[in-house]
Amino acid sequence: VTQFIINGSSLTVVLFTSDGHCDRGYLLYKDSCYHFETEQVKNWQDAEADCVKENLGAELVSIHSMKEQSWVESYLYLATSDVWTGLNDLGLPGMFMWSNEHIVTFTYWAPGEPNNHDGFSEDCVEMLHQTGRWNDVSCTDSLMFSTGQPRVNNTEVNFY
Repeated sequence: VTQFIINGSSLTVVLFTSDGHCDRGYLLYKDSCYHFETEQVKNWQDAEADCVKENLGAELVSIHSMKEQSWVESYLYLATSDVWTGLNDLGLPGMFMWSNEHIVTFTYWAPGEPNNHDGFSEDCVEMLHQTGRWNDVSCTDSLMFSTGQPRVNNTEVNFY
């Protein structure tokens, strides 16, 4: 990823390259860094905004394989409630997408899910802390959350 920052007549190019490390408070799994927020609960939109604000490139967690699901599940012991994921169907009901715009290639729904229980609009997806399975719920629920981001190292190159 290349970001161009123009200040007057100079140009700064910020290159993001992998260095194998994560920021403090994040755990490394393959090419991503994860943070498990267990100190506070938020609704889905506020949790997503907190992830984005906290660190450039961060979003609510997206999960793309059973191996990644199992790894994330191994840290659910830190949670005392269910945990937000980035999966949602806010854009188009019934069409689930990740908040980071990655394609949904893997799901781990609890039996009978997604279901818009009792006709409620359940547009956001939680990971059940007891089982790791996924459940669609109202985005206004207050839950713990997990943030995911690519592991990066900023390298600046200045041009004048």
